[in-house]
Amino acid sequence: MQKKQMFSYLIKSDKYKIIYLLLVVLALYGHFILGLNIDNIWRSILLSFQFNYFNVLFFVVSFITTVHVIEAFNNQFKDVVLRLKNKKIYIYNLVFMNFVMYLFNIMLFGIIYFPLVIISNFVTTKKDIILLYDIDTWIYAIYYLGRYFVVLFFINIISLFIYLNFGTIKMYIFQLFILLLLIIEKLFGFNDKLYLSFSGDILISIFIIILVITVIIFLYFYLLKRRKLDIG
Repeated sequence: MQKKQMFSYLIKSDKYKIIYLLLVVLALYGHFILGLNIDNIWRSILLSFQFNYFNVLFFVVSFITTVHVIEAFNNQFKDVVLRLKNKKIYIYNLVFMNFVMYLFNIMLFGIIYFPLVIISNFVTTKKDIILLYDIDTWIYAIYYLGRYFVVLFFINIISLFIYLNFGTIKMYIFQLFILLLLIIEKLFGFNDKLYLSFSGDILISIFIIILVITVIIFLYFYLLKRRKLDIG
């Protein structure tokens, strides 16, 4: 089974219909409940993506997708797994399909959400800035969304490697911990907290991303050296 066939199976499965429905609900909730009465496109987007319960739902969708890929590899794709020559190839395929599904989720969400925001605010020409950072809101919004999706993907990969190293229960514990941090607004990069300067914000973001990547690398090499994968 090729990657295209894997992807086709994943998006046509009954479980993905649930994921798709959640993405639709998320897009409608983000716009009509959170951002509809905001008179600036970028402020509207920021309000949605900085709201804790919106973020919880976005993470839940992402986590469900990761579990969906794992279950497919363990069950429907078992013949493919049996043909994989070594552990590295197995890990690569699992991470790659998670990446593809993650991008597909973002694309589906964006197709629904962003046109709604644009249509509702297309007549708005008012200039808006982030006062503390003294930059246009659109610049900060693009920066915020970029960091948001990068960090979210890396958190998904950490979740995946926790599963590969320590099993399903510990993966769920990690995911619940992340959701709790979102609810109490203590997860960096997923709230409306500003720092002393925009450059300081960027430096902290770079540090956090490097830290998360370091955790992924550690879990990867731990997996290669300390854990035998049952891929057959």
